Amino acid sequence: MTRWGWAGLALWGALGLGGCSESPAGAVTCALLGATVGVDEVVVDREVGLRCVCMADGEGRCEPLTDMGAEAPDRGGLADQAVDMAPPRDMAPVPDEGPEPDQGPRPDDGPEPDQGPEPDEGPEPDMAPDPDMGPEPDMAPPEPECEAGQPVCVGGERFTCTAAGRLGPADPCPAGELCALGGCVAATPDVMLLVDTSSSMDTAVADGEAEAFPICESADAPFTQLGRVKAALEALFQTDAVDQVRLGLAHMPTDFTRTFDCPEGYYRQRRVWPSFSVDPQTYSDPDYMQVRDGVIGVPWVPEGGTDVAGLLSWVDEAEVFEPNGLACDDPACYGACNRDNCLTHTDPELRSVGDSVFGKALFIAATYVEKEVLSAGVECGACPEPYACVGGTCQDPLGDCRQRAVIVFMDGPEVEDFDETQSYFAPTVQAKRLRYGLGCAVDEDCLGVAVCDTGRCRAGRCTTDPSLACGERADCPDGGRCTLRDLNYGGAETAWVIREPDGRPARMTVHVIDASGTNAGADLAHWGEGLHVVVDDYDVGNLLAAYQTVIAEVRARTARCLEAR
Repeated sequence: MTRWGWAGLALWGALGLGGCSESPAGAVTCALLGATVGVDEVVVDREVGLRCVCMADGEGRCEPLTDMGAEAPDRGGLADQAVDMAPPRDMAPVPDEGPEPDQGPRPDDGPEPDQGPEPDEGPEPDMAPDPDMGPEPDMAPPEPECEAGQPVCVGGERFTCTAAGRLGPADPCPAGELCALGGCVAATPDVMLLVDTSSSMDTAVADGEAEAFPICESADAPFTQLGRVKAALEALFQTDAVDQVRLGLAHMPTDFTRTFDCPEGYYRQRRVWPSFSVDPQTYSDPDYMQVRDGVIGVPWVPEGGTDVAGLLSWVDEAEVFEPNGLACDDPACYGACNRDNCLTHTDPELRSVGDSVFGKALFIAATYVEKEVLSAGVECGACPEPYACVGGTCQDPLGDCRQRAVIVFMDGPEVEDFDETQSYFAPTVQAKRLRYGLGCAVDEDCLGVAVCDTGRCRAGRCTTDPSLACGERADCPDGGRCTLRDLNYGGAETAWVIREPDGRPARMTVHVIDASGTNAGADLAHWGEGLHVVVDDYDVGNLLAAYQTVIAEVRARTARCLEAR
């Protein structure tokens, strides 16, 4: 019997839905659901969801229809219903057993109690599954949501899948990581520290005396501009910054020399460049390798993390070369030579030598990223951090938010007087190339908020908040408008941006720590959409704070992007 029970008949009678009476001829009839019927006659009304039968004891009994959808897809009213004058199969008396117990009047008991199903009839009519419908929806086994025992990512959080195929308790990723593609992925930004190592960085800012090569300057009492910067970097490399970002180190383009002395050490300024310094479309791997090690001191670790020992070796005021077994005329010898022995740095050092060549240094740093770091679309093998194998190729699951940045330290402007409308290697042109793009055919060829306008990627600043970069069609707060500015560089190079191997443009931000005293790095930071942090002196604490400020901003930009995903 259903939860309504036959005892609900009185309620239905009160509503005018059913009741029994004695006919003038003495036959028992029942008024059920608006119809007058005799004993054992059944009335079904799908509109109200009831099936009723007139009983021989003068009582009408009703029960809800539980399979209304199957029996009456049009949910019609009484006029559309067939009234079966014979009892339904599941309510007929059982042959050879005489009348059912509920067939005779029971004046002392009132309405009969719930009888339950006949022994041979199986489940109650409202409990039996429709043979055409399969099991009731709440009876079907639930579909598994996940693979048992496997981690599942939901909104950047990791959960464990239970044996029943349901999300289990949270299994948090380590600090600084998000769950993506079923595993924890580091949201760690990539930061390249590009240090001005021009000869002007040998300027003394305190009393001190140079020591004999290879020490040149005491690490405990640095007195030159570069010595103070290296002391700040040494302190930085011993903070948690090395865990918060993946750090690399670069410097002004240099070559190696056969003479070793202070302050240059084993270095000399690179003055001869491969052909791509004139036509960037023609650079090749051998060309790149000729200058790569003269700019990139400590590359990013492919397995993730930071090579702290490698970074410290460049700022410890010690320098050592050792023979590597190659002859000096071997094409693979890119290092210094001594008595026809090719030498390799076993302990390199940042040295003050040559000119400030920021544009070409940025180009080589970006070429390093493009050739050795970006991996989206590469066939899966050992995908480098932070890429993971997705559908047979390496992909960065957080690539839309991951920050790649260059932090330039400068004590003065670029040595070359570049024409920004003509010179591809002007520092501002390279900064814009990395952050917004140079030439374009459609908006998708540009980066960030830049838009494609007459073949150039253009970006500007909001009049109401100049710290906000904007594109021509971007909205500025408080009713501000976007003031577009362009370098009007008109070169024909196709190397407008750096790209992932699958062809997608990739962006880098350029920040500047400016010790020039003339805001020489303001335009470089503007076109790199980075911070411009001015330092007024070479106090080691102030220099360290400047680096920490920029790194905090890089991490904050990553976090803001991830929160908005």
